[in-house]
Amino acid sequence: MERPAAHGLDARARTNLLLLACCQATGQAANTMMFAATALSVVTFYPDRELATLPMTLQHLGIMLWVFPASMLMQRMGRRFGFRVGSVFGMAGAAVVGIGLYNANFVMMCLGGVILGYAVAALHMYRFAAVELVPVSHRAKAISWVTAGGVLAAVMGPSLVRWSHDQWVPIYLATYVVMGFMHLVVFIVMGFIRFPAAHEALAAGGGAGAEPP
Repeated sequence: MERPAAHGLDARARTNLLLLACCQATGQAANTMMFAATALSVVTFYPDRELATLPMTLQHLGIMLWVFPASMLMQRMGRRFGFRVGSVFGMAGAAVVGIGLYNANFVMMCLGGVILGYAVAALHMYRFAAVELVPVSHRAKAISWVTAGGVLAAVMGPSLVRWSHDQWVPIYLATYVVMGFMHLVVFIVMGFIRFPAAHEALAAGGGAGAEPP
């Protein structure tokens, strides 16, 4: 009879954590691209440079607006569904910002920032999902695995902006296309992660796992 590992995670838990860490790195890289590219893209057509960072400011406002609805959705429908909805918002937000840039429409770029706020709100909940994938004794390790993806994102995001910013006209348009693709990758990878059912996650974590950041 095979004995369970006393000091390590089983293969399924390791796979789930690795995939979630990849989603963290990819999604956070997309968010880093928004930070790195938006103000620079706005000043290419908008005369008031003092408002160049407004789309990013509105993204933070979007996070505050969306975080509780996103958390409630995950409690009701489960992590996978909630995170995939976040990816859909990420793709939609990147598309709206990109269309705004293409049409030199500052208001549309600001709207895209608000939409992207949902994607970032969902992204902040990855560490809560990580603790639901492992036994209590491995929760610290699970959080460290997932948050380590943010370190990789800090390298990926600016590198992708440098590579993509001048690929198409207007400049930075390709950056938002890449950003949308990154959210698509997260959407696909989420389908391979086996999250516990919503009621099981609440029971295992005493409800803490479903709290918003």
